[in-house]
Amino acid sequence: TEIDNDRAETLHARGLSLVSMGKLAEGWAEYETRFNPRFAQSCYFAVKAPRWDAEDLKGRKLLVVGEQGLGDEIMFAGMIPDLIERVGPDGKVMIACDHRLVPLFQRSFPQTHVGIEGHTKHNTKPVRVVQWAQGDLQPDFYTPMGSPLTQLRTRVENFPARAYLKPDPARVRFWHDRLAALGPGPYVGICWRSMLMTTQRKKMFSALEFWGPVLEKTSVKFVNLQYGDCRAELDFARENLGAIIHNFEDLDLKNNLDDNAALCAALDLAVSAPTAAAALAAATGTETWFLAAGRVWPQLGTDHYPWYAKTRVLMPEKFADWPALMSRLSK
Repeated sequence: TEIDNDRAETLHARGLSLVSMGKLAEGWAEYETRFNPRFAQSCYFAVKAPRWDAEDLKGRKLLVVGEQGLGDEIMFAGMIPDLIERVGPDGKVMIACDHRLVPLFQRSFPQTHVGIEGHTKHNTKPVRVVQWAQGDLQPDFYTPMGSPLTQLRTRVENFPARAYLKPDPARVRFWHDRLAALGPGPYVGICWRSMLMTTQRKKMFSALEFWGPVLEKTSVKFVNLQYGDCRAELDFARENLGAIIHNFEDLDLKNNLDDNAALCAALDLAVSAPTAAAALAAATGTETWFLAAGRVWPQLGTDHYPWYAKTRVLMPEKFADWPALMSRLSK
């Protein structure tokens, strides 16, 4: 349907609002506006196949293409087992995702073919390219990774509470041993912000300085899950808060997501802002507490993230009142 730019933005926002209230069937339909060219953040998919629109998938080849950010790809991947079931033993699910997720997704979904998604631009719009989807891997249909929500997750009850990402068991044992070497647990991973910190996004994340009441819990071994260069913040915590946040410098948390997932699986708990770090920990089955400035749409009208096995969402009574939230969390 031809719509103007304002209408596209309005429909997308309305879709997320409906989803936030738990009205999933209606909300997901309008959330699909994110692919309308009039929507400012829309993208294209360079795939030689029709887009899947609820056709029977038995015995067919379905290409699932990543969309949006890393955390979204991890979150939406919870539907891959459902799609594997839909294509059946004579069909094939193929996944194009961020290159950092390829080994983890291939181990987690061994019946699938997992490859890298490419990125380019067309008239300033981002384009997802899957060059390897040809020959024996030519799909009958493709779908953006989040679009099966309209078919598979029309009610909160449709979300299975399962751990669907499977780290390398040997690496999980390795990280168990590394954590044990720190002394008695519990071992709690923490991540306090996104790497993308625009002026608008800053209010959504708590600065590390507010974590003081939590980090003074000396019976807990806190482990860094904050990806990117955060050395100055770790130094700040040690020098100004008297807190030790254990940081494994031999693990690249940003780029080595396979080993990062193994570390997450070895933890007792992850406490994180709503970031890819939280998504990774939760998808491996580690209990994860999301610290939010206020209600966020992936809660789907609940007090947790139904996408994962064991989660809680903690938020202050007043929007972004981080000192109050951290005081409560420390008790």
